[in-house]
Amino acid sequence: MAGTMNLSQMQGGGVGGLGAALDELDILISRLGSRQANTAFSILHLMDSIWALMEEQSARGANIKAEEGQFESACAALKRRAAALVREAGGEAGLRAERAKHNPPPQVWWWRLDEMLAQKRKSGLINGLKVLGVALVVGIILVLLYQRFLAPSPQVIASLRAAQNATELAGAGNIDQALSEIQKGLAVVPDDSNLLVWEGVLYHLQQGKEAQAEVDFARAKALLTHGEDFYIGRSQIYLSIDQLANADQDAVAATLANPASEQAFFVLGSVQEAEKKLEAALQSYQKAADLANLVNDSTIAVEAKVKMGYMLQAGGGASNETPTPAP
Repeated sequence: MAGTMNLSQMQGGGVGGLGAALDELDILISRLGSRQANTAFSILHLMDSIWALMEEQSARGANIKAEEGQFESACAALKRRAAALVREAGGEAGLRAERAKHNPPPQVWWWRLDEMLAQKRKSGLINGLKVLGVALVVGIILVLLYQRFLAPSPQVIASLRAAQNATELAGAGNIDQALSEIQKGLAVVPDDSNLLVWEGVLYHLQQGKEAQAEVDFARAKALLTHGEDFYIGRSQIYLSIDQLANADQDAVAATLANPASEQAFFVLGSVQEAEKKLEAALQSYQKAADLANLVNDSTIAVEAKVKMGYMLQAGGGASNETPTPAP
C-alpha cells in the first residue's frame, strides 16, 4: 500500500486530511481495471481509514457534510466497479484471504464485495428463472388456447397427413404405399371427398382397378356442391404426382363445367406451365385473374399475376396445343 495515506496521517491533517484521503480514494477507484499492483487492497484499507476518521470527526462535532457526500459518491463508484476490484484482488479467494487477516466488522461492506456480487448473480438468476417461468406459463396457456379453439380437428389432421404422405410416395412411384396412406385417412374420415378422389386416382394408376376408381370418383362427386370442384381437385392431385396428361384433361374439364370459375383457369394455367405450354399458361392465368377480379377473389387474382410476372421475366416461349377435355 505504498503511497496510500494511513489513519495517523489523516488525523494529523484533520478535516483537510480527510479531504485529501477522499481525493486519493477517487483516483484509486478510477484506476481499477488498469491491473496496477495493490490497487484493490489499497482502496479497501484506505476506505477503512476514511471511515474511522469520519466517525471520529463526526463525534467531535466537525462539519463534514461535504466529505460525507464525496465518500458516498466514491462508494457508489466502487459498487459499480466491484467486479474489477474483486478481479484485481485475486478473485473471490484472494479477497477472502485478505479479509480474514483483518476481520473487518459486518457493516464494512467494501470488504465483502465478493459476497455482494454473488448475491447479485443469484438475484439475476432468480429473476431470469421467474421470467422463464412466466414465459413457460404463457406458452402453456397459448398451447391450451390453440388446442381448445384453433387446433385442427383430428379428422382434418388425418386428411392432411394422408394426402401429404400420398403425394410424396406416389410422386416417387410407390403407388401401393400411397394407397395405404390414403386408406388410413379414410378410416378416420370416410366421407372426405379429397381422400376419395385420391383413392380413385391411385386405383386408376393400377391395372385392373378402374372399376374401383370409378366408385370412388362417383362418391366424391356426390359429396361436392359444384361440378367443377371434382375436376379441379383431381387435376391438382394428378399435377402433384406429375401425371400431366391426366391433369391437363381434368383442368380443361373444369373450365368446361364452369367457364366462370377463376380457380379452374388457374389450375389449367398451372398444368400448362408444368407442360411448358407457356403461351397457353399465360392466357389461362390472365383469364383466371380477370374472373377473380369480377368476384373480388384477391387471392387468385394476385397469385395469377405473380405467376405471369415470373413467366414473363423468364421470357418463356409459346406452345398453343389445345388439350382434350376428359369425358
